Amino acid sequence: LLQQEIQCLSLVQQFLQQEIRCLSLVQQLLQQEIQCLSLVLQLLKQEIQCLSLVKQLLQQEFRCLSSVLQLLQQEIQCLSLVQQFLQQEIRCLSLVQQLL
Repeated sequence: LLQQEIQCLSLVQQFLQQEIRCLSLVQQLLQQEIQCLSLVLQLLKQEIQCLSLVKQLLQQEFRCLSSVLQLLQQEIQCLSLVQQFLQQEIRCLSLVQQLL
């Protein structure tokens, strides 16, 4: 009976050792998962920074395009004034021609 009890305790000891190894593996897996999640977090932070930079670039591009639009509008006004001037010059030349 004592031998059977010793064998039983030995089996329990083996089981507990296996359970310890199993828990150790689970701990390693959890640590790896934590590292993985930490890397994912870093990547997400970098992505946020990237998106922030893209937003800034788009805002600058919008300001640039707005300035270009204003310049084009001014150019149109200038061309309109030049056209008016040329029309007046044509009238003047016509009057001079009539006088001659």
